[in-house]
Amino acid sequence: MATGWCAPFLSQPVAAPYKRTTFLTVTIKDTGDTCVLKETTCSTSAEFPLPISKAGLVAALKTLLSDPERQTTEAGSVHIDRMRDGPRVSYGSGSFAIRYSDAIPLVLE
Repeated sequence: MATGWCAPFLSQPVAAPYKRTTFLTVTIKDTGDTCVLKETTCSTSAEFPLPISKAGLVAALKTLLSDPERQTTEAGSVHIDRMRDGPRVSYGSGSFAIRYSDAIPLVLE
């Protein structure tokens, strides 16, 4: 069995089907008046800096997720949309997609 690997290779038997969610983590790093959304896998990481505090981002995510009828919310210049798979955080010309399975723990911490 493949244990400790990021992704099973075709030549190695695996005990269970590979699930992407097993190796992906999304965190919010607090940097004072700003925060950074960080997505980490075993092979890469991506950071998306935002001009609002972690508390402001969490409050905006809670606002969006707590009301099923709400499609968008804004916190300063950060725009959050409800997408099919989870919220999409947009700032400037970039965006950061968060799946619901990763967004719920972020607002509950």
